[in-house]
Amino acid sequence: MESFEPTTLIPLALYYLFFFLDAYKTRKGILPDASNEANPFSRYLYRQFPRWAIALFDIALALFVTAVALSVSSFVGLWILYSFAFGHFLGFLSWTRLNVLHGKLKGKILLFLLFLLFAVICGHSLALVHMSLLNKV
Repeated sequence: MESFEPTTLIPLALYYLFFFLDAYKTRKGILPDASNEANPFSRYLYRQFPRWAIALFDIALALFVTAVALSVSSFVGLWILYSFAFGHFLGFLSWTRLNVLHGKLKGKILLFLLFLLFAVICGHSLALVHMSLLNKV
């Protein structure tokens, strides 16, 4: 998005809401062992670094994604924000009772990659709907 648009507030708010809900539930869910985490990068970070360092990394990552989304075209920025928001929504749900697969799957990385692909596809669809509502498609 070459310049900030007020309609960006919705996907941006959703991104931050689900990002921090996912981070909070992840921190609670990995105690005492990070092997419960499906995201291999996060699992590595939780095993190697103290929690305060991971919290700083999370904040830096959220700001970086925001900066990238605001610096690209409107559609791509919305796609990024909706994809990350939906991905963290799925990550948050994975720690709740709605996760019927918890503890039943051996291939957590495959499930994580499938959720990632699903989030990108849904993010693209939401960005298309958003742009069509703005009559920009």
